[in-house]
Amino acid sequence: MVNQSMRKSQESAMAWEARPGPFEHALDGRVRSLGRRGGLLRVLEGRVWLTVEAVAEDRVLLAGERIHLPAGHGAWVEPWEPGQRVRIDWRRQRPGEAWVE
Repeated sequence: MVNQSMRKSQESAMAWEARPGPFEHALDGRVRSLGRRGGLLRVLEGRVWLTVEAVAEDRVLLAGERIHLPAGHGAWVEPWEPGQRVRIDWRRQRPGEAWVE
């Protein structure tokens, strides 16, 4: 039962990660993988907890804040508080794409 539940959660996270950006997404209280490609994360509503692989400290981002995540490190985002409404805009970096802000 636990393995089946974990598998469904992993499949859901992979499908979410594979969506083409840019897109807005309302986080539903679960941890979401942003993948390893890098990209631009903007918080549209609420407050998120961001964890980036190989970075010593997690970050908390508020509505209106954004951060460029370099390729090569996994990143995960989730609502700061359980049940909190959060909307993000995630734009994955395409291979060879240069960021101009």
